[in-house]
Amino acid sequence: YASTGERALNGASVVLRTGEIVGLFGRNESGKTTLARAITNQVPVISGSVRFKGYETGSEPSIPYWICALSAALAAVILNAARLVHSLPDKGTSLKQALIRNQRDQQPSHPGIVLAQLLYKFLTETGCWDQIYFIMFAFLVLISEFLIRHIRHQRRCADISRRVVHITSEDNPGRRDFRDEWSIRKALFKEMPMRMTEEQKEARALCLLKAGKLQLYDREGNPWGDAERYLDSDVKLARCSGGQRHLIYVLSKLAAEPEVVVADEILVGLDLPTQARMLTILQYMVTVRNVALLYISTDANPFDFLCQRVLFMQNGRITAEGTPMEIMHGSKLKAIQEYLGAMRENARRTSHLGNLREELFKSVKSVRVLMQEAFGKVPTHM
Repeated sequence: YASTGERALNGASVVLRTGEIVGLFGRNESGKTTLARAITNQVPVISGSVRFKGYETGSEPSIPYWICALSAALAAVILNAARLVHSLPDKGTSLKQALIRNQRDQQPSHPGIVLAQLLYKFLTETGCWDQIYFIMFAFLVLISEFLIRHIRHQRRCADISRRVVHITSEDNPGRRDFRDEWSIRKALFKEMPMRMTEEQKEARALCLLKAGKLQLYDREGNPWGDAERYLDSDVKLARCSGGQRHLIYVLSKLAAEPEVVVADEILVGLDLPTQARMLTILQYMVTVRNVALLYISTDANPFDFLCQRVLFMQNGRITAEGTPMEIMHGSKLKAIQEYLGAMRENARRTSHLGNLREELFKSVKSVRVLMQEAFGKVPTHM
């Protein structure tokens, strides 16, 4: 934290595997969102690293300062020599003749000419022209190698930013990332792969809207339109409520075909049936599309039937890791017992977990059929 100088993360280590859902829970300000941002390269990692398929994503290959200084000096010499040659009155005059004439005439010299004179005198007296040529050639090769590494790193980071996505409810991204004058169609098309045709994008957007069961209402509170109409009529986002915009935002991120999804409190602002549909969509992305999912939530109740592994975070550290049975029902850690006790008491009062399971059973079949239509065949690159 910038205000206190304390580390938001301290020794936190998370491994995400394809086809697996990892649940992460903990109290507020325990470091969950910071970890999500670090994984998706939204905050710098001061110590440690973030790797995707073996490549480090959080840092860029650094060029030593002495190479930068020598590059600047070499560039200055070359530019001044080029200016000197270009300014010769007689194009047939050699650089050596021009330097001798300038020295004989004792005329005021440009700094570049003075530097060229000194270099020429030094290299002539020492007789090391061949060595200088070799050093310059080796130096240029070294600079080229660093430039190639830099370009490769930039391309790799751009590729990773498309494959590793952070979906969150913080700062109201449905309003932050989407303008009111945008249509629902444009918002959903925004993240889709460029290789897709307009017809393919429209088919995917239609299936995603049906899977999420987006429903708009008129001023009297009556249902208005359906998924086909929302796309064909270019309905604007200004007509959508905050929860509806959040649903569109989440669907647009999933439409990009990510390989790693960091879902941070994505159910916030959604009603119960939509929450159930969203969990079913995430399960499909993991079990069929082989996505690696980190599911972050303060409500750990769904972890029992959603996750393969569960992590508990406290003061920037992962203090417990195991299966849902080990963490949710067998943990001896006092902090976990207190947290889960308060959470389950609240769930009993509201009957939220039972209602969520019921909605899941109702929607699972239809949602999976729609997701299959949206994404087609299973990817083979995983």
